[in-house]
Amino acid sequence: VFSFKLRGAYNMMAHLAKEQLDRGVICSSAGNHAQGVALAAQRLNCHAVIVMPVTTPEIK
Repeated sequence: VFSFKLRGAYNMMAHLAKEQLDRGVICSSAGNHAQGVALAAQRLNCHAVIVMPVTTPEIK
């Protein structure tokens, strides 16, 4: 469920120290976790690098 992945990513990132957020985050995911990290990074004004497999469907 998308809300579970979003909540987990946001909660983890929200608890990082400012110095850690300033360094940015990176994740590897082919689905909802990547979307959760991207949204959390946007809301927390944090740079994020998201690595997705080339086999990931374009709709993701």
